[in-house]
Amino acid sequence: MRLTRELARYALDARAADMPDAVHHEALRSILNWVGCAVGGSRHEAVERSLAALLPFSAGAQCTLLGRRERIDAL
Repeated sequence: MRLTRELARYALDARAADMPDAVHHEALRSILNWVGCAVGGSRHEAVERSLAALLPFSAGAQCTLLGRRERIDAL
């Protein structure tokens, strides 16, 4: 429990300006990599099948799917 509190406190107190440039650079690279993988994989057969199965049950079109025209509910 103590470790969890320490990590939570660090996360709350952390400021981007306090991070070394190398950490900031790697964080940006990670985000860009995530977006690239999401868009690149958006036409994969597994995604196509998942959407075919889930879209009929969607409660609305609130959320954008990266790399796709369809919108789906948050769940």
